[in-house]
Amino acid sequence: MDGTYNIVAHTPIGAMNGSFTLETVAEGLSVRVVLTGNDLTVSGTRDGDAFAFDCTLNAAGMDVAMRFEGTAKDGKLDAKANTGYGPITVEGALAE
Repeated sequence: MDGTYNIVAHTPIGAMNGSFTLETVAEGLSVRVVLTGNDLTVSGTRDGDAFAFDCTLNAAGMDVAMRFEGTAKDGKLDAKANTGYGPITVEGALAE
């Protein structure tokens, strides 16, 4: 699971490129989120190939809270998040 994944987030306002960097730590999971002009690191949880984390991203001048839940396995990442503005799906692959 650990590594940097180049992602495409399919949002209500269109597709956006970014990255998630997942790193297993003693407390669970450290996640660096680079998306929509944001660059932040948050804590998350891990259970096997499954992960989850909460974050707030600034999108078009609005702070949007979301919880991502997904899996990272065999170099592929799939996740979903719900926001007050609609669902987000994320797909990605380990960066080379």
